[in-house]
Amino acid sequence: MSIAAFKASLYGGGARPNQFRVFLHFPSLVNAGVYPQLTQFLCTAASLPASQVGVAPVHYHGRMVPLAGDRAFGPWAVTILNDTNFGLRNAFEDWAEIMASVENNSGVTSHLAYTATAEVEQLDRNGALLKKYTFYHLFPTNVTEINLAMNQNDQVEEFQVQFIYEHWEAESSGFINTSINVGGIGFPGPSI
Repeated sequence: MSIAAFKASLYGGGARPNQFRVFLHFPSLVNAGVYPQLTQFLCTAASLPASQVGVAPVHYHGRMVPLAGDRAFGPWAVTILNDTNFGLRNAFEDWAEIMASVENNSGVTSHLAYTATAEVEQLDRNGALLKKYTFYHLFPTNVTEINLAMNQNDQVEEFQVQFIYEHWEAESSGFINTSINVGGIGFPGPSI
């Protein structure tokens, strides 16, 4: 295979991990103000979710036959820059507080009252949307510590938030290229 064929098969020059945007929404019980809009700027790391389907093994005459099992959704984490208002940090701490108070571990009992949605978008190098994942009934399970140290110069504080969610749904944008020609062999393009 030639370099030209390789480059032709890597549509758009390849997706870049630093071209993304995150929108985190907060439950109405959290007084988050304008901070949900800030997540697209202050979220410095995230991930596109994994797709996990379990295996339901069935044994037949000494052999194991693997059948598709149940879908599982693993945790999702983001990294947030901390500003001097502690805006997003306070919003996540308030969110955790409405679920389980630090004083007596009480909290709201309605699942809909403490869950929200979030989106992570993969962008191309020109800022156009390539793919979007929406997380439903999401809530934080861990807001990590912020490390402080006298020798940490020229840095902005950051922390991670880990979420659990009910499920995600994916949407893809349309592609301009509908087929790929690699070495004279035509391959169908992505179907959206």
